[in-house]
Amino acid sequence: MSLDVQSTVVDSLDHLLSEDCTIDSWYDEGVSFAHELLDEFKDVDWSKIISISKNRNTEWKKKLVYCIHGDYNQGLDLIKEFLRINDTELKEMCIDSLRDYDALILRKFISENKDVFDVLYKINSMDGTMCKIVQNYLMHKLNPLD
Repeated sequence: MSLDVQSTVVDSLDHLLSEDCTIDSWYDEGVSFAHELLDEFKDVDWSKIISISKNRNTEWKKKLVYCIHGDYNQGLDLIKEFLRINDTELKEMCIDSLRDYDALILRKFISENKDVFDVLYKINSMDGTMCKIVQNYLMHKLNPLD
């Protein structure tokens, strides 16, 4: 996996996510490269990557959402977009990414995006123990502190 230093961080990330590579290569190297690029993102870059994502396949989106975590508050908009896609695994990955966000940020995000709460609620009806564990964790995190 190599990155073109002449391209923008968005172009570099898009290229990285589009590369055909083995699963091992992606998790061993690709994720680290993606985090380095995401660390450089500005607000305009997040807007661009959301726009670009609309024309990318589900595997590209799964790679990207796997790299989104609580350090990237702008990533919540991306997660919101991806939760609208009718792909169970992608939705589960989005929900899993939400675990890393600060409870206050997450509560605000959920309160402003009721459709995200609906997806969280519906996760409970899906099969899969891990998915239910994540859902329970998020529901606990979203409850006000006693």
